[in-house]
Amino acid sequence: LVHPAKQEAAGIVLLEAVAAGLPVIVTEVCGYAPYITDARCGVVINEPFSQAALNKTLADALGTPSRLSEWAANARHYADTQDLYSLPEKVADMITGKVNG
Repeated sequence: LVHPAKQEAAGIVLLEAVAAGLPVIVTEVCGYAPYITDARCGVVINEPFSQAALNKTLADALGTPSRLSEWAANARHYADTQDLYSLPEKVADMITGKVNG
């Protein structure tokens, strides 16, 4: 999944990609981008956005099939071992000031 958003509050599509075992290239403005780093399943491109950085990251990823396979395996492992499925509700609770109990 390549998700070079310029503005994205959450980016639930990132969690869906991890759950599906997809490698991810995303910009750090996405709220769920830190999970890509935690899962070691792709690359988070730093801000400010640079088309050159996106191009290089994509070329490097596509030029290294073993890296893509590793990212996919890491994504599947992370999805199997972490609670990704309640994150949207937790974020909504944080935004509205509610506390899960």
